[in-house]
Amino acid sequence: MTTFVKLQIINITVWFNPDQIESIHEKADGTFNVSCSSEDSYIINQSQLDLLLSACTVISSDNPPPVGTPYMASASDDPPTSPTGESASPPLQHGEGAGGEVSARLVRMERAQTSNSKSPMWRCRTDDGIKVNVFQHNDPEKNSFRMFEGTDYEPLMSDMKVGDILAWKNHPIEVTLRKNGDWWNLVSVESRPTVPLSDTAIDTPGTPEYIADQKCSAVSNAKIWSAGAVVIDLETTSLDTEEARIIQVAVIDHEGTVLLDTLVNPGVPIPDEIAALIGITDDRVKNAPPFAEVAGKLFALLRGKTVVAYNAKFDRAVFEAEWNRCVSSPAGELPSLGWQCAMKTYSRYYGVWNAYRDDFNWFKLATACANESITIDAPLHSALGDAQRALALIHKMAAHNGDIQGQATPEATTQSADITV
Repeated sequence: MTTFVKLQIINITVWFNPDQIESIHEKADGTFNVSCSSEDSYIINQSQLDLLLSACTVISSDNPPPVGTPYMASASDDPPTSPTGESASPPLQHGEGAGGEVSARLVRMERAQTSNSKSPMWRCRTDDGIKVNVFQHNDPEKNSFRMFEGTDYEPLMSDMKVGDILAWKNHPIEVTLRKNGDWWNLVSVESRPTVPLSDTAIDTPGTPEYIADQKCSAVSNAKIWSAGAVVIDLETTSLDTEEARIIQVAVIDHEGTVLLDTLVNPGVPIPDEIAALIGITDDRVKNAPPFAEVAGKLFALLRGKTVVAYNAKFDRAVFEAEWNRCVSSPAGELPSLGWQCAMKTYSRYYGVWNAYRDDFNWFKLATACANESITIDAPLHSALGDAQRALALIHKMAAHNGDIQGQATPEATTQSADITV
């Protein structure tokens, strides 16, 4: 029998399994970041920490405990239960076959890429908390993706972009794994079963069940961000991420405290149309510091944090391009940061399905704020003002407690993504 610790974090009731906690780090503001082996983390206060520690024996990140039953978040006052209704227990050790093979069920995969060759990879997790990576590689011995070829999973996986996540809630992917030291290797993949659409509606994009489920996910993300993320916004000289130079950057914490708000000398002329749009001219930035002088402080603010941006794909690409130009920046190599996109999350929250694009409609930041009756005094297209708008939108989503209904809109629309400068 597993002992769970119940904590109320913002509006979420979270049941922690102490065996799954990998590390606890104290933050400068006196709160604590709890990292779990499920790749999730939560911000808790001192009293919550004391309650959690009363059930923990090992919390050192240098000597993490074995992975136990993943923690569960629930709106119920009852502890998590297994599918049979019994109190949750440590993960079942499936029957081992020849060579130490075990049957398992993949319930989550995230599209990523290898650090060296940039080859496609998928970080997968089973319902027991086992982590296994799938690689698409030119070397046949390293190409575990081949096991998905010929299955109905292959097209879905191939269409995923870096950072995309698929969750197999109703019908997990049946696989066989083999332990290899500290790692698990994929041995085989079962074909996707043929089931009635009604059984998989929650996994079928565009259905009301799918839309409602995605809104629930968006609200959950927003609740977590509103408890501990930082929000960043950049103003740039161009929409081309390879050519764009940063001319203003702002960072605020989850409570709206301004951590950084500065102009940046881009080292290149600001185009007239950009100056007219955002109100920043060459004359305003001529005495501002170049990005190389801002990079170290900026990285120090972002390191170890969940970094949220509205259209994170654009801001991240510009940030990384600028960083790579600063070969002598004080923080050294290009940092790995936990970027999250408020624009995509809001699109799932608002829930307008575009059948033509086979995705949710994306909204410009100003449109999203108008949808939610959010007003900020700062000018639109100012880094600080837009960061404040994004944070207000996050808090608005996090505060949602009503019934969630999904509606698909089969007709194609022309709503475009928010690509801001």
